[in-house]
This record gives sequence, C-alpha cells and structure tokens, in this order.
Amino acid sequence: MKNYMTIILALLLVFSFVGSALAAEVKPEGRIFAHYMYNLSGYPDWDERYGNNDYNEFAMSRAYLGFKAAFNDQWSARITADITRIDEVEGVDADGNVITADGLYNYYLKYAYGNFAPYEFFAIRFGQCQTAWIDMYSGVWGYRYVAKTPSDLWKLDTSSDLGVAIHGDFPGGYGNYYAMLRNGEGYKHPEVNKGKAFQVRLALTPLQMNDYTRGLMIAGAYMMDNDNPSDPDIDTTLVDLMIAYNAMFGGGWGINLGGAYFMRTVATDVDGADDINSTVINGFGTLYMPYHLALFGRYDMFDPDTENDEDTHGYQDEQSLLIVGISFDPIKNIKLALDYQTTMYTAEVMDDEGEEVTKPSDSFLFIHTMLKF
Repeated sequence: MKNYMTIILALLLVFSFVGSALAAEVKPEGRIFAHYMYNLSGYPDWDERYGNNDYNEFAMSRAYLGFKAAFNDQWSARITADITRIDEVEGVDADGNVITADGLYNYYLKYAYGNFAPYEFFAIRFGQCQTAWIDMYSGVWGYRYVAKTPSDLWKLDTSSDLGVAIHGDFPGGYGNYYAMLRNGEGYKHPEVNKGKAFQVRLALTPLQMNDYTRGLMIAGAYMMDNDNPSDPDIDTTLVDLMIAYNAMFGGGWGINLGGAYFMRTVATDVDGADDINSTVINGFGTLYMPYHLALFGRYDMFDPDTENDEDTHGYQDEQSLLIVGISFDPIKNIKLALDYQTTMYTAEVMDDEGEEVTKPSDSFLFIHTMLKF
C-alpha cells in the first residue's frame, strides 16, 4: 500500500509542478462516500448467513482525490485517485470457492488524461478516461453515492479504461456523443492481449422547444471487445439502452424518471455451446420536493446467463435489487440519504428439513452521505 501512496503523491506533485510551470489553473477535486448499514435480513438458523443478523457497521464506501488543470480554453487535464477497500483472500471452502474479506484501503489510478477541445462539438482525450456509458448514467440516475450504476454493479463494464476518446455536444442542446478505443480490461487490470475494445455512445434530447420537454433523453451505447485476436468470432459485445425524463415544475417540485436495458454477450469457442448473454432490466424514479428533499427508488433485474436458464432448472441464477429512500441535500455538494435495499434471489437452497426453498433475500437499512469539493 505504501508503494501505491508514493506513486499517487508523486503524480500529484508532478501534476502541480507542471501546472504551475505552464501557468495552468489547477483545482483540487475530491469526493467522500460514507455510510452506516444495518442488516435487516433475519436469516433462518439453518442459513450460513445466520450470524449476520443484526450486523451493522460504519463504512467508507469510496473516496476520490485529484486535480483538474485548465491550461487555456482548449487544453485541460485531470488526474484522480480512487481510494477503496481491496479484497483479501482468506482461503478456499470445501467446494473450491475462494473466500475473501474486506482488507485495507488502497489507491487506484482512476483517471489520468489530457483533453483538447477546439470546438464544443469535438474534443479528444488520451490516457485513462471515462468509458462511454457508466459516467453518463451516473449523472442521470443522480444517486451514485447510494448505489453503483447497473453496468458497474453487475460487472458488465468498467467505469474507466486506458485509451483514446472523442466526444462533444450537439448544437442547441440536442444531445452529445462519446466514442472510445480502449484496452478493454478496465482501469484495475493491465492489457493482456493485442485485442482492443471499441465503444460508442449517442444521447439525444430532441424536444428543446420548452422547459417541460427538453428533459426527455434517449440514449444508447455499443461496445465490441475482441478478447481473442487470433479468432475474430470470439469476442464480447455490450448493448446499453436508456430513456429518461427530468423536469422541474417550480417551488422545488420535480421528477426524474427512467428505464434502461443492458445486454452483455460473451462468445464461446466451445463446440456446440451457446453464447452467454447477461442482461439487466433497470428502472428508476425520483420525486423532488421543497426544502431539498426527494423520494427516490430503483429496481434492477439481473440475469447472468439468459441462454442457460433451462439448464439451471428455470431462472435459478436471477437476482433483483430494490432500492427505496428519501434524500436531503442541505447545501450544495453535501448529500444525505436514508434508504432501504433488498436483493432477492430465485435460486433454491436446502433448508434444515431437507426441503428446497427459495434463497432468503438480503435486506439492509442505510444512511448514505456524500461530500464533494
């Protein structure tokens, strides 16, 4: 961990020095996600999770620390460290599954890129950049400090990667685009082959005629990752689709509604085997109220292996996530939320009487906070 800290501090010092030498406007940036969690599940005594009943903890979900530099109206740069807990391997169970536990906090390099924006409709960035979808969805969803975006939570894609991207906004506020050529492994893993991933996103806001329609957005993204360059038929694709509507009606009242669909397909080189199609169906909604209050909710239905449902005795691998809560933003850049989250399963397990029953759900009560500077 000391090595990571040394690297991050060295990068920040170099970044500050270069910014000063080039007369850049350098601003620090940081976010702190913290929460309190109480386990409401009530597992039966035959469940291996029985000891987790009434478990509660204070935790640091995530922290970001970095700098943004603006050299002039066209050239800028960003470097951001991601501070989070890492999993430590504790052993292997009787079935051969690796047992992990939360370890110490560690540093990752989340973003490190330069950006050249000669026009509003065209800019190019190079380095460790945001990927095309997760960052945009996080802004639309609005509660990243409460839960990760679906494609990040269910491990369909990574939030940043090494590569080169072009992006821009359409004139008149009619939408934006983002296209990226990237390694494909994500920001926590090095490149392992000569294949590359290409991802493109298009977001349209076509109804700009008044305040009540301009918040309608239709967006989609497509990624193709050639995992095995020696065989062009072996690859991974990811399709993201979303429709969302946001409007404020005055007096603090407003709504934010949306739904999304994700499908990740992994081709296989096993003769006669089906491709693995992982899907997520997602919906979210927020009712904004006076005094900086809001009611919010979200539902994810995740199926990690659509093609093999029959082989698993009927959707035994599906999971659903439900989130409902109330949030309060007392001042700019400080957010608080009281929320309930439950993960429901379709898998069947054996109870203490030898009967097959549906796996009990995981249910938690959270107090989430975010500080941003």
